[in-house]
Amino acid sequence: MELFPFEKIMQVPRYPANSPRQDFVDIPRNIDLIHIADSFAINSMRGLIKSKTIGIVAYMFGAHLKIEFKKDYTIATVEFRIPYEPFDEFGLFYDDINLFNAKMKNVYDELNHKGIKTEMTDVGFCAPSIGVNFFSCDFDKSLDVSLDTVTVFL
Repeated sequence: MELFPFEKIMQVPRYPANSPRQDFVDIPRNIDLIHIADSFAINSMRGLIKSKTIGIVAYMFGAHLKIEFKKDYTIATVEFRIPYEPFDEFGLFYDDINLFNAKMKNVYDELNHKGIKTEMTDVGFCAPSIGVNFFSCDFDKSLDVSLDTVTVFL
């Protein structure tokens, strides 16, 4: 898969790893719930009402892929839970960097090496210029932990 920040994610697998089919779909910015439901087999869906957010959340592939939609049903985020392994080895690439690296520190170092600014958060770090957040359940101000989730803002 390839990330074009705030525009699209190309070549996202449509089916889980154990599927005999290996079809892919692009997820562009502003795609809506109907088009996602037409492209993916959604395992579950729920409403989302938070103080600043109202929308729908759809889960696919046993929750290794989560897509959030805004109130108008257009896409807000695509979240990949690591390991995200449909069809053997896979990754999400931006500027030759695999954003699905097993260690949070490796992704952080590669992004900074390429001149992409990062910011620490309470649960990991983000790269605002490319619209991606990196999360670890084990994060405690140290990046030397496993990467659990990559969230892309479209």
